[in-house]
Amino acid sequence: MVEEAKEQLKKLEEARAILARQIENSVAALAELDDKINQLKFDISQTEKSAVDQC
Repeated sequence: MVEEAKEQLKKLEEARAILARQIENSVAALAELDDKINQLKFDISQTEKSAVDQC
């Protein structure tokens, strides 16, 4: 019974480690997307400002 519990604990710890890596990767991907979104928003605002200035 103790051996079964230890084996289950080992599997759960491995699953947790995998999930933690996936979360870290997801957070990094979100940060990259946020950077791209912010850059696009900036580019759009600069383009709009430039268009208004030309009028």
